[in-house]
Amino acid sequence: MKYNVRKTAVKGEVKLDGQPVATGRILFEPTGDTTGPAAGASITNGMFEIPAEMGVTVGKNLVRINSNKPTGKKIKSSVTSDLLDETVEGIPEQYNTKSKLEKEIEEGVNEISFDLESVAK
Repeated sequence: MKYNVRKTAVKGEVKLDGQPVATGRILFEPTGDTTGPAAGASITNGMFEIPAEMGVTVGKNLVRINSNKPTGKKIKSSVTSDLLDETVEGIPEQYNTKSKLEKEIEEGVNEISFDLESVAK
């Protein structure tokens, strides 16, 4: 089944506790009556940008944000004998696996800022 999907550019900023998220990933998934493919981008120094040609589906989207942070421990690779930096999810689950963040995406370039908090209020 092929959808006649309208996609558009989205860019913005992601902060956690007032600080830019150094590295991570943001994903927009159509939800509700909005249908189409999900679209995502890398977060670098708190900024992300999804160009129109890879764009976010116009309409209501669920947003998921992830960022791995090192624990300071080394773990053995499951593929080689190398020691790797152990990482854990640095963004609270209410913004990724249990996200309820929704944004209405409109035609044209959308600029969106996310100011996330470690502790839910």
